[in-house]
Amino acid sequence: YIFRDLWNFSRSKDLEIFWSVFNPAYVQTLENWGVKRYKIASRSVKDLDLVKSIADTGKPVIMSLGSSSTTQIEDALNVLKNTKDITLLYCIAKYPAQVKDFHMDQMLRLKEWGHSYGISVHCPDIGVGIAAKSLGASVIEYHTTMGRKLWGCDQTSSLEYAELKTLVSIIRTMEALCS
Repeated sequence: YIFRDLWNFSRSKDLEIFWSVFNPAYVQTLENWGVKRYKIASRSVKDLDLVKSIADTGKPVIMSLGSSSTTQIEDALNVLKNTKDITLLYCIAKYPAQVKDFHMDQMLRLKEWGHSYGISVHCPDIGVGIAAKSLGASVIEYHTTMGRKLWGCDQTSSLEYAELKTLVSIIRTMEALCS
């Protein structure tokens, strides 16, 4: 069971791991494993039964907004109203997205909701994440792959490991310079 293997590996390396959940029943499984936070994928923002099951855990939430409407976001945030730690992610729901698709002013508008903000990037360019960090993003999400030529739906929109390592190094340098 690959998820259990990932869970055990991450714990052995003292890394936090969490998943996007797509049905309320799976929330209990993750609760049994002891997850510390939940991710609500863009497509699930409108699934208020799922959002409620996550809200009922009282754990921090990262919610990717993708193509969600203002009403869908308001409804989900209303369900999450007692959740103390919410991070909203600006996301282009296109795979792969191009750098020109991103408008960082839209990410900055997420501050208006009164929560932390960040970005979910489906573009194999580290510049998007660096720009987001320079604008105050507290979460930067990329998909990763061992190789873009491998089979799979996320390969072309993902960073390869060397790129991820470079991105993390640059962000750590930025944090050191700004602290």
